[in-house]
Amino acid sequence: STDNSSGIDDKTEIVDALDVTETETVNIDNKSIDSSAYAGIKLPEEKSGSLNIYSSGGTRMVMLDARSDIYSLGATLYHLISGVRPPEQADEVVPLSAEFCSPAVAAIISKAMRRRPDDRYQSAAEMLAAFRNLKKNDPRTIRRKHAMIACGVIAGTIFLAGGGLTIVGLKQLEQRQNALALSEYSSQALARGDVKEAVSLARQALPDGSIFSAEVTSNARNALTAALGVYELEDNFKYKEVITLPAEPFHITKSPSGHFLCCTYAYEAVVYELTALDTPVCKLPLQESALSDVIFIDDDKLIYAGAEGVSLYSISSGRNVWVKEIATNLALSADGKSVAAVNRDEERVVIYDTADGDLKFERRLDGHLRIAANDIFADPEDDLMALNEDGSLLAISMSDGGLLVLDLDKPDDDIIIYDESDYTHFDGGFIGDTLAFTAIGNGDSQMMVVDTGEAAAIMGYESPKKLAAKTTDKGLYFAENGLLVFMDAGNKYQQTELAYNTDGVINSFDSNGEYTIITVDDGSFCIYDKGASQIFKDSLDASSDFSVLAGKYAVVGSRDNPQVRVLELQDHSEADICAYDAHFTHDEARISADGMTATLFDINRFGIFDKNGNCLSDVELPDPDKIYDQQFRRDGNKSWLEVTWYDGTVREYSSSDGKLLDERKTDPPAKDLEEEFLTSKYRIVSTLHEGARVYDLDTGNEITSLKSEDYLTYVTETSKGLITQYVTSEGKKYGLLLDDRLEQVAYMPDLCDVFDNILIFDTGAGKLRQSRLFSLQELMELGE
Repeated sequence: STDNSSGIDDKTEIVDALDVTETETVNIDNKSIDSSAYAGIKLPEEKSGSLNIYSSGGTRMVMLDARSDIYSLGATLYHLISGVRPPEQADEVVPLSAEFCSPAVAAIISKAMRRRPDDRYQSAAEMLAAFRNLKKNDPRTIRRKHAMIACGVIAGTIFLAGGGLTIVGLKQLEQRQNALALSEYSSQALARGDVKEAVSLARQALPDGSIFSAEVTSNARNALTAALGVYELEDNFKYKEVITLPAEPFHITKSPSGHFLCCTYAYEAVVYELTALDTPVCKLPLQESALSDVIFIDDDKLIYAGAEGVSLYSISSGRNVWVKEIATNLALSADGKSVAAVNRDEERVVIYDTADGDLKFERRLDGHLRIAANDIFADPEDDLMALNEDGSLLAISMSDGGLLVLDLDKPDDDIIIYDESDYTHFDGGFIGDTLAFTAIGNGDSQMMVVDTGEAAAIMGYESPKKLAAKTTDKGLYFAENGLLVFMDAGNKYQQTELAYNTDGVINSFDSNGEYTIITVDDGSFCIYDKGASQIFKDSLDASSDFSVLAGKYAVVGSRDNPQVRVLELQDHSEADICAYDAHFTHDEARISADGMTATLFDINRFGIFDKNGNCLSDVELPDPDKIYDQQFRRDGNKSWLEVTWYDGTVREYSSSDGKLLDERKTDPPAKDLEEEFLTSKYRIVSTLHEGARVYDLDTGNEITSLKSEDYLTYVTETSKGLITQYVTSEGKKYGLLLDDRLEQVAYMPDLCDVFDNILIFDTGAGKLRQSRLFSLQELMELGE
């Protein structure tokens, strides 16, 4: 100590800096005190662990505790590890480098030798813990742990991602497989005539846009396009919907205007509005017999063989107007004022006034109708029962083959056409007061027209073939085997052919003057236009027994299938762009570059028509048997027909007036009938007897063959894919839209030209029509 009290404050830092070791010297006022001099000093118990140093100027205290030992241990370890004694001053101690020990060990030693005791380990246990956790706290261990954690996270992420991708891949594979199946189901539904179901299935085949979605398959898009029929521009009947009845139908009939359709089955009648087939208009309970008839009086009222009796039902009011005695077979007069009713095998007929149900006539019969062995399940429709115009005459066939015309006003004037006979099937009806009918039995068929006023036959015909008849107020529809004609009563029964089928015998038929429908015993049905040309043909999955033309709708059905097909007449006149003479024979048709004319041509001649169908030019080509090729060319607003002969002669004809524009001689073309088409990616080679081959334009390698075996005539590259055009061996033209994988996504019947992404169709009916290409999004919206 010093006696300089004024200097004590200047020396207070010495207390904080005091580090006691066996060799350390503490300097106070430049006087040295060897710390070893205090070794072994016994301190008072109450001050154990401390050393008091007194001076005349005040009290100073230096605390010697475990932290001093920590420092000494740190210094010793420093020396042992580095081989160098640490500096005497704590501030001068340089931490050990990685040359001598790990950074973690150096950090422990460095902390043990901190200048301030509070910064050191506070106990030997704390320092021991640091050594025990050396590996744990080593930066390299920490980095390794972090690296391992990072690797684990990455590996886990990769695993999860891989698993996720696997799941996505499996889901996409499953979706593609489902798409293929749904596309096939859609095609089958369309073949059955169920357009609504076909569209629904095709839409289900499209991806839903989720993370699991695969690409749209070509099959799905092709199925949706086909179901929607966007590229079918012919004015024709196309499937609209399928009505599924609770059971197989017994009868199918229509209202006079064709607005309503009625189907009967066991044992109910259901009425549909043909413009809204989703929900029936009404259901009416029938007698438990397949013979139970339903007849429309008009578009509001119908007579039916109800479960409670013969009933008149009003569609508008939704109730029966009147109900009478039980009956099964009904016949309505042409004026709609009288209805005849017979109950199965009862020998009695009653005539009701349709207005109020009052009884007008009642007659006993000498016999009964021919009844099927089991009329619960089928009506063979073997009986003729018909009223004339005013309901005064009733024609009725009997179970013994008899055919009578009963005069309801004058029973004595009845006409017996057959008292009895071997005929087992009758049909026909009245034309005014003239009865026309057919009778079939034992391989013999007869048609007869009877003037009831004179009680004499005015026409007769016999045939070994099947005959059928149906009457209207204007004449007789008469079918023989596969031929159907109309016999005009007002023109001495002049015949007009309506339909001719070589594949089988006509089962049923109907006609509205513009179109005629028939069903055939081979299960098919056909529709014909006014000129008796077949415009539609398809087959049912079962027998074809019922055919109805109701306004713009056609209906067909089978006794063996509860599904009734409904077709609708499509009118695409809004797509007309050019007319031509429908009798002008041609193989191909093209629109001029300016859109003002159409060029129709084959190897014999070509014709130029304006938009209104006027023929501007009709040119016969010389030496048609020597023509090699014909190509319609466009360049800007100019267009022409280029014809090449085998001798190398090339002639160009104007598309506006047909005049010869140019004639030149070139090298004779090869006779291998091989044609080449170039696109931005492909070279496509077409030959006459095999599918076209596709080559990569850059590498020259063959990629694939186009699926169609028909002859490829044109390839056009559009913004929505390649369009390939074909002609069949029968001369039928069509096109296919191909996606970027060269897979079919649309079928285009009657496609004849592609111009500026506009499709031109030639239906063969004197009209050229156009359509744009539809995107997938547009198809989806149409499907909705």
